[in-house]
Amino acid sequence: MSKSGNWKNSERQWAVTLQEFGVEATRISRAGNYAVSTYDVSIPSAEWLKSDSKYSEKAWKSNRLLNETEFKYCKYPGDTAVLITKSYKERGQCATVDSRFMAMLIAYWEGGDRKELWNKYVNPRKSTLTGMCSG
Repeated sequence: MSKSGNWKNSERQWAVTLQEFGVEATRISRAGNYAVSTYDVSIPSAEWLKSDSKYSEKAWKSNRLLNETEFKYCKYPGDTAVLITKSYKERGQCATVDSRFMAMLIAYWEGGDRKELWNKYVNPRKSTLTGMCSG
């Protein structure tokens, strides 16, 4: 698969992951017009969320750290790794989580049923594209 195909599939995967949890989401296609600078996935019910998807053939450092955190501490179904990072001279912190966990939180924010969403999170459908840590 081409490099551009990989990052396009990464964008599509985020939209599919959101849809798994009942969030209306659409990948924004620039249709080959790369002069247009826009984010990758539109969530009409949360227009303020601007998600950008990145793909790398090399592992992202934050992903490796999240995987390590999950390996060390997540021992039971539903245990979820959350990596909090802060760099020198940064005021705030950043959080890295699995994409399925983030999709579940967005769906809950939209008014989804907590128990139903949690059940989807801990019991993913086999055909669903899953996030990095849980899949």
